[in-house]
Amino acid sequence: MTASEKRLVILFCSALGLFVGYYIVSGVFIGPAQKAKKDLVDYTNEKQKLESLKNSEMNFAERWRNFAAHTFSYDKNQAFDWFGEALKDTAAANGFTAPDIKKKTSTTKLGRKTGIEVISYEINVKDEYAKALKLLRAMYDADYVSLVSDVTITPESREGRDIVKLKFQVGTLVLPRLSKDDTRFYAGVETMPRNPETPLDKWRDDFPPESAFALFEARNIFREYMPPPANSVIVDNPDRKLVGIGAKFYWDGEVQTESQIGVQPGKQETIVGKGDEVEITGVYADGTEFKQRHAFRDGKAWSYKVPSHTPEEPPKIINLAIDSRDADEARVTLTIVNEDGSRKTLLPMVIGPESKQSLGEFEAKEITVAAVYDTGRAVTPKTFRPGTSEQVYLVPKKPEDPKETVPEVVVAKNDIEPATGYTVTGLLTYHDKFENRDRQEMIVNGPDGREIFVAGNTENQIDGGVLIAVCPLGGIVYMPETGNYYLYPRGQGFEMRARLNAERPEQLAMAIQEWSQQN
Repeated sequence: MTASEKRLVILFCSALGLFVGYYIVSGVFIGPAQKAKKDLVDYTNEKQKLESLKNSEMNFAERWRNFAAHTFSYDKNQAFDWFGEALKDTAAANGFTAPDIKKKTSTTKLGRKTGIEVISYEINVKDEYAKALKLLRAMYDADYVSLVSDVTITPESREGRDIVKLKFQVGTLVLPRLSKDDTRFYAGVETMPRNPETPLDKWRDDFPPESAFALFEARNIFREYMPPPANSVIVDNPDRKLVGIGAKFYWDGEVQTESQIGVQPGKQETIVGKGDEVEITGVYADGTEFKQRHAFRDGKAWSYKVPSHTPEEPPKIINLAIDSRDADEARVTLTIVNEDGSRKTLLPMVIGPESKQSLGEFEAKEITVAAVYDTGRAVTPKTFRPGTSEQVYLVPKKPEDPKETVPEVVVAKNDIEPATGYTVTGLLTYHDKFENRDRQEMIVNGPDGREIFVAGNTENQIDGGVLIAVCPLGGIVYMPETGNYYLYPRGQGFEMRARLNAERPEQLAMAIQEWSQQN
């Protein structure tokens, strides 16, 4: 074997060894490592798929719970009853107390495997367009799952231009009750409570606001066109001054005719315009405004009487009469005061006995009437001012001469003689906080020392009487046997007591004042 051949053999054997070594290393080390890496990726992807499936099931369960919380019951009959009551309540809340609500006996299933049923009612109402539209909107804006369908609105022009007939169906869902056998996430899901303590959230969170429906309510597209009718207003002005009147005639809520006139006091004016409603705006002479609105429903003219506002002018005339009740003639004198303050006294006039005489009307600020009896004795004068009716000055009968009265001599009744050796040394008036009342006391120095008499105490008597009050001048004692009142002066002995000229308690103040003036 040549050297070249040897090198070829060695090279072949080395290559063969490397090839065999590669497969041995790959099979023992590299292959398992690559497989483990691939398995890890597969397991991670599988885990993510399972977690995603779990999360999806939880999300579906939460959506299911939300649906169930806005349905009435799992029992179809009970759901029908509660659903019907809810529809009646919604109708009543929108002004329909007796709506035509019919139960649809046939139900619809959502899919063949879901077990979800749709129950529905048909509602028919006939009323004003805006009111019907409000009811329809309320059926959409409910706190339970609601499906509104088959809506039809038909004008009822024979009953009024704004009257429509609204017909539609309202449905809701009845879900199947799921248990733990179905899925643990769906078990125990409750439907809407019968009378929830707190209001539920609205089922539709994307429902448009009321402003979005304003145009539909303002424009009744089902109303047929009619030209505005001609109507008239007869304005009567009983006010004593001119009144300005503005009139706006409306048709379909828009001003069709507008007029302004002035109505003289005590007069009538007629305003003609086109429309089924009129608004009267008036202004009195002093700037005070008033407003009145009226709808023409019978095609007759509206007679509007302006409310009286301006006060009547003050009277300027004095209509005077003299009425003498005396048996003799009397002389009467009138003193007239004019508006400018000037005075004028008329000559005396004689009024016959027991007669009434009208003196006529005088335009003056005031008149003072004075009379004198035939004996020369004056009658009390009286001043008269302008008025709307006749005013009478009365001359009464002469009073009789007063008879000479003999003052009544007060004879002292028999009371117990005052005790000697007792002197009034103090008088107290204060509020007793313990008994929560006012107290009055008279302090007396006697043979046995200091003694206190309390007002109202019937047991501790003074000369047989009871101390009823104290004043700065002394103590007041009432003698129940004789009904007399005595003042026991401060700083004086009992023997200096003074009988008060009083028969009742309300006369004591005057009697004490009279005693103090004399002493």
